[in-house]
Amino acid sequence: MASSSALPILFIDLAHHVIPGVSAALWLLYPIGLSAAAGWDLATYRIPNRLTLGLLGVTLAALSVTAWPEPRLVMPHLVSGALVFALGFILHTLRVMGGGDVKLASVMALWCGPAGLAPLFILTAVLGGVLTLALLSLRRWPLPPRLAAIPAIARLHAPQSGVPYGVPLALAGLLVFSETDLTQMLLG
Repeated sequence: MASSSALPILFIDLAHHVIPGVSAALWLLYPIGLSAAAGWDLATYRIPNRLTLGLLGVTLAALSVTAWPEPRLVMPHLVSGALVFALGFILHTLRVMGGGDVKLASVMALWCGPAGLAPLFILTAVLGGVLTLALLSLRRWPLPPRLAAIPAIARLHAPQSGVPYGVPLALAGLLVFSETDLTQMLLG
């Protein structure tokens, strides 16, 4: 039987062998989740809560794995996520932003941390503007009947539909993903 003083050493040794595999899985799951959110929003104008909760779980797990020796590294990420959620909540109540977009942006802010917020939201604004202009331009022309028969395309083409903002948000998240400090710590 191991003595009580040997248990922390055994735990540290186990963590050094297990954490790299967990880090790799989390590194893969986050961009897959963002891609799924973009596709879902494009097709349905909705981002399912289970998808956002999955991304939240991946993000919290990544923060736990990377901050294990230094728990103070987590707080700036938590504050970033909370601030984006608070601002997003205000925008949602003003009907400027959808609820799914607010939740997705909050989870992305949690992953990016304070250093990644500016690049994330600048890219989101640029990509959102490009998508908006593209949709406005395309909506001026009638859809060919074969495309109009596809519900997702017909919805995107309808002038009253708005813009599926989860698409530029997720794309911006994918573009800044490799530069975030959390990703760098996971790859560490």
